Amino acid sequence: MTGLTFSSILPVMALPRIRIIGILKPESSPAEDPAVRVSVFIRFLLATCVIVSACGPVEPEDVEAEYYTPEEFASEVDTWALDVLKNSRCESARGWLAKPENILFEGDAVAVQRLVDDLYTAGAVKLWFTGIEKIGNANVSPAIAAEMPDDPNSRRQLLSREAAYWGHEEANIDVGQRYLGFSFD
Repeated sequence: MTGLTFSSILPVMALPRIRIIGILKPESSPAEDPAVRVSVFIRFLLATCVIVSACGPVEPEDVEAEYYTPEEFASEVDTWALDVLKNSRCESARGWLAKPENILFEGDAVAVQRLVDDLYTAGAVKLWFTGIEKIGNANVSPAIAAEMPDDPNSRRQLLSREAAYWGHEEANIDVGQRYLGFSFD
């Protein structure tokens, strides 16, 4: 690793702060002597540059990010869908939002109902509101699972609608995934 970690520069950061405090208390008041004010300002700038440069550049290996291949992403969504369909309360999405006791965790119910209708029109085999929890008198769902059809044209349409929902310019690649997921939290 070429850069320093934040915890390793904490002692370095503390030293310039102590030094700066000492610089700001010269024998003569900075307000009385312009040369001292300039000197203090220059020392402050130098100390700041030392602190900033001690951090070093952020290297790609220092950033912890996960990138999925299309196959890995599809597998993650399929695993999520199978788990949530098996282990949580789920109900058919058709007409679910029409019942006043059924609400979304977050999101616009009208837009989500439009999404449900669009997904069925595009060829989804089945849609479920998933992870339903009873909160007070309401049934609250944070997500939808959509089962993909076998027809390649319908699959393309569903992947296109999924991309539009998430605000992506391009649809995910069809790698044989069984489910799509849409969350509202």
